[in-house]
Amino acid sequence: MTKDRLQFETKDSGLILLGSILTLDVNSSEGMNFISEPTLSPINSKQIIMSEESASLMEAARMKTNALQCQYNRPFMIGNYKLELLPSGKVLGGASLFLETKSDSILYAPSITLQKHLLTRKAQLRKAKTLVLKAHSSAHMVNHSIRKEKERLVDWILKIKSTSGVWPVIYTPPFGLAQEVIKTLDQALIPTLVHPSLVGINSVYTSHDFHIGKPGTWSKRSVDDRVLIIPSPVPFGRRLKFMMMRPSALIYDSSLAFESALTRPSNISPFLMDCSPTIGELKDIIKEVMPEHLYIFGAGAKSHMAELKATADNVSAIYKDSQPTLF
Repeated sequence: MTKDRLQFETKDSGLILLGSILTLDVNSSEGMNFISEPTLSPINSKQIIMSEESASLMEAARMKTNALQCQYNRPFMIGNYKLELLPSGKVLGGASLFLETKSDSILYAPSITLQKHLLTRKAQLRKAKTLVLKAHSSAHMVNHSIRKEKERLVDWILKIKSTSGVWPVIYTPPFGLAQEVIKTLDQALIPTLVHPSLVGINSVYTSHDFHIGKPGTWSKRSVDDRVLIIPSPVPFGRRLKFMMMRPSALIYDSSLAFESALTRPSNISPFLMDCSPTIGELKDIIKEVMPEHLYIFGAGAKSHMAELKATADNVSAIYKDSQPTLF
């Protein structure tokens, strides 16, 4: 690696761009931290860069951001770095970061996906000398149909209603998957209530011309005459008594898969709706970006590196210093 090429090291679940004030998806940072998608996790960075949509969604969820809110495809300068946010295609507000210097260019795309979804913007790519991808888990190695999982969810709900006479409870991440589920149930004409904490988030989707239907809002006075959608992750222990009273489902993606498998009660039916790209899609992304260097970080970095080593001249994994070689 030449001296002019930008270098990284891992911190928390993100990266530090060495020799600069920029950090990428780091939970706590002294510098300026780019956040690639809306999150419920506390962000302790003093200075934050995120898309306008992500900031709106997090504010709707009552999360303080204090962020520099950036529009897509509007380049701006921070010191000697030219930055541009591009839609990542995974979730509304999701963004990749394209960064240029006089001698280098980087596309940081931890949540990029080429899959077509109803409720997000199509992913955009840029040619770059360096491409950085995140491997959340080895679950990305196989094809997975969200459409079929939605169909299975609808069938499960209708079966629960016909056999037990009650509508179930559905726990789902609040950004992206919740709205996909709400729209799916609306199209299936299944009556739905949402937890009040989802109302503001849903309104952000509506304000950006993504129509998800008009579910009712749950209150303590509500009767159990509709499917109830509650945001997750939630401490299962606090809701276990309530969940045992009605059949329940857990919607999750690959980033929640390991934790969910360990903590969910056995009577909760799981539905995997993973928007992450398959190895084949990652290869298509690499071909379009045409990087000289490809870096992969995250829990599945080693397996992804083995699969993608023939797609770029130089492929490297960025490991945490504390991780054994198994990862």
